Amino acid sequence: MNISLKTVSGQLILAAGVIISVIVVGITAFNGWRTSEKVNSRILQQATDRAEWAADQVSLLVTEATSTGLALSGMIEGYIGTDQAQGAEIISMLEDVPMQFDNLFSSWMSVIPGSAASTLIHGEEGLNPAGFFTPYWTKNASGGLDFQTFEVDESQEWFAEPVRTGKSLITEPYRTNEGRLMTSVSVPVRHNGEIIGVAGVDITLAHLTDLLTNMKIFGDSRMALVDSNGKWLTHQTPERLMQLYEGVGTQEVKAALGDGQVRIIRGLPDGVTRLVYPFSANGMNRTWAMILDVPRDVFAAPVRQEVLLNVVTGVLILVLTLGTIFISSHRKVRLPLAAMLEDVNALADGNYEQDVSGTERRDEIGTMAHSLESLRQTLYANRGLEKEQQRLRDEAEQARAHRLAEEDRQREDAAERARQEQIREQQARDAKEASRQQEEAERAARAAELSRVIDFLANALQGLAEGNMDVKIAERFNAAYDPLRINFNQTVDQLSELVFSIGNATGEINDGAQQITGAISDLSRQTEGNAATLEETATALNELTASVQSAAQNAHQANTLVSETSKQAQNTSKVVEDTVMAMEEIKSSSTQISKIISVIDDIAFQTNLLALNAGVEAARAGEAGRGFAVVASEVRELAQRSSGAAREINDLIVKSGNQVLNGVEKVTTTGESLQAIFQSIATISDLIRDIAASSNEQASGISEINEAVNQIDRAQQRNAATSEETTSACTILSMQADALSDLVAKFQTGKSNPAVSSGLG
Repeated sequence: MNISLKTVSGQLILAAGVIISVIVVGITAFNGWRTSEKVNSRILQQATDRAEWAADQVSLLVTEATSTGLALSGMIEGYIGTDQAQGAEIISMLEDVPMQFDNLFSSWMSVIPGSAASTLIHGEEGLNPAGFFTPYWTKNASGGLDFQTFEVDESQEWFAEPVRTGKSLITEPYRTNEGRLMTSVSVPVRHNGEIIGVAGVDITLAHLTDLLTNMKIFGDSRMALVDSNGKWLTHQTPERLMQLYEGVGTQEVKAALGDGQVRIIRGLPDGVTRLVYPFSANGMNRTWAMILDVPRDVFAAPVRQEVLLNVVTGVLILVLTLGTIFISSHRKVRLPLAAMLEDVNALADGNYEQDVSGTERRDEIGTMAHSLESLRQTLYANRGLEKEQQRLRDEAEQARAHRLAEEDRQREDAAERARQEQIREQQARDAKEASRQQEEAERAARAAELSRVIDFLANALQGLAEGNMDVKIAERFNAAYDPLRINFNQTVDQLSELVFSIGNATGEINDGAQQITGAISDLSRQTEGNAATLEETATALNELTASVQSAAQNAHQANTLVSETSKQAQNTSKVVEDTVMAMEEIKSSSTQISKIISVIDDIAFQTNLLALNAGVEAARAGEAGRGFAVVASEVRELAQRSSGAAREINDLIVKSGNQVLNGVEKVTTTGESLQAIFQSIATISDLIRDIAASSNEQASGISEINEAVNQIDRAQQRNAATSEETTSACTILSMQADALSDLVAKFQTGKSNPAVSSGLG
């Protein structure tokens, strides 16, 4: 099926295709850009949330270690304050600490050389070769504990800073001789306000590498950790551990560690986007940073999916719309109008026998077909009248030709008779000349006969001059003059026949003119009827135009309804955004609760240590402190139960936070779906506007058909004018025929007057 761009349907399909293609390309580009912005924002927000969560996990571990160090220091201070401190008891206190948490590798204490600690702590246990109390418990490979002492290097950070500042310290991460990556929590131990030593715990960071390496947030994403100096604490490549951060984003990492603000690093190989999330924790006097690498596909895949979805949707809309417009315009406009155009061309070519198609339709085109069929029937009837008029004209022309031929024949006969008469006269003269003598004798007789003949002829000619055609001479002349009588009578008969034929022809001409006048009058009336029919056709076309315009108005109303639906979709999108904000607040509250639970866990741990300290004091009190020891044991058990419950609550809060994050993602997806629906509604609104424009073009096409009908109307008016001219010509012909009839009426032929008697003379 060929589509011509010169037709209304072809132009409609072309215009719709171009408009929809431009709309689809524009919407796809806009949605791609908007989706890219949204995806970037959403992915970065999710990356920030996950980095924050990972930082919270690290902070929790550091807080646990810090709290443990503070509790251990407080317990030792309380025990030394009894002035009966035994090194063995302190070693026992230290022994219980590493097994409290998986990330604690060791617990230790070191007195300050030359301080009062040497006199406050009694016993030989825990003394290093230099004689200083430096007990050190470490975990071994089998899960047990090993005890040893160590040499004191007063220049080391873990020792010098707490002694100098009097505050607890988390050291910079370091590698041990065994290759373990660790950091230490060092807390000063006081007695009567004087720092006599430091106590603390060592935290192993090995499990952080496993935790962050196995944390796949965005598929192939990678998470790592750097310390306050920019050294890698965790990395996928073990050789990079404790090496400085180098390469793209070095300045951003330093800036983030300096001001504590999140930084985004772009331009990495393979299009990776790097998030730098600095953080700190209670008791942590340093700023570390989580490093999260987000692959390019995490940003690009949703955009490609959205663009592909928009392209597929746009192509489907384009194909369905063009198919619908093509089928509708082809079946409802092109085919009916083409059939009607063929019928109009057939009428223009004079083919009035073929019926007009489409009269069975009940729409505006059917009304036009009915009007055109009425016009065809009228023109077909007029063709019969024209044939009748032509037949009458042919008969009149034949009668006129016959009359002219008869007149020519009569003139030739008259000329022949005159010639014969001349011959006879010449013969008579010759005879007279030859027989003059005889004629002289007979002259008198002939003179009398001639006088009688002349009298008869004079009377007959007089009657003929008066219009009496019945003046034949009945009485015979003598042999010499009788041929003259016969010739005269023959001439009168021929003239009478000629006048009678002229009278009959005049009557026939008059009757034919009257018939032509009547036929022309009928044709004029039918032409007027055709004009009325054409006027009705024009009215039907106007009604069809009004219907098409009404359809365009309905399309505009539908566009208004779609706009209202779009506004409602926008309101729904606003509700989804509010829901996302509420869930973000829930997530933030969950994070705060998690931190509070962490504090509760710390308090429970400290309570446990204090209960342990109280148990030690009760044991020192002997029998008098037995009841207090029981209470301390119960308090310690309650503290352990509180710590376990706090950990369970923290796990639940973490799971709840993850579920809230999933909920935020789903609600965000819902919002994007609503936004896609809103964009589809906008596309439908544009299509409805295009349909309204197409309806206007249909109205323009129907106006062209109306103009063609008006041209036919003008042709009918010209036919009416021609009919009037023909009527006028027939009237003049009838008048001339009447005048000729009057002239013929002056002659009295034998059919109405008797023959001229012999008494004429």
